[in-house]
Amino acid sequence: MDILEVYLDQLVWDLENRFHPDIKILKENIQREGLLTPLYVVGPDKEEKYYLIDGFRRYSALKEVALYNGDFKIIKVLRLKETVGTKLERETLRFHLHNTSKRIIGAEVQNVIETIKKQGIIQMKK
Repeated sequence: MDILEVYLDQLVWDLENRFHPDIKILKENIQREGLLTPLYVVGPDKEEKYYLIDGFRRYSALKEVALYNGDFKIIKVLRLKETVGTKLERETLRFHLHNTSKRIIGAEVQNVIETIKKQGIIQMKK
């Protein structure tokens, strides 16, 4: 793992159906205190994009803050690994990170299960 400085527009969130929680207080905290916990990423890919593994709410708040006042265009991120891998590998990494470090919500678990089913990796019993 290493800490990098990247442009906010180099970050990619590649999950669908993500819930958009209220980030008003988070935006206010970031504007007042800065980004206290780095975003977790992998990459870069061939286009110099980094894939967000953890920190979707912080990422969303940072984008809104940057849009309105121009701050936080360059941010520090914690790179977990250099290889981007497949989307399924990134989702597995997200799942592992969340499952071992904090309690995850049911929607996140369901999203991973649906992706795995679409990929044909497992067959669900009926």
